[in-house]
Amino acid sequence: MQAFVYSNDHPPAHFHIKLLSNNCETRYLWPELEPYKGDVKLTGSSARSFDKYWHTHKDPIIARL
Repeated sequence: MQAFVYSNDHPPAHFHIKLLSNNCETRYLWPELEPYKGDVKLTGSSARSFDKYWHTHKDPIIARL
């Protein structure tokens, strides 16, 4: 799993989450941590992986937002 924040991206504040296992990408809004309208919500093992990832890497992600 990787998270990307693009500095010239459009509002509202969000970041991109890429699942490396299947190359799927979704966007989550900040600070809601909910999917961007029309994007898929992470579920099951992907949601659990995101929760661990977020708690480990949230500070640098938030700093870029």
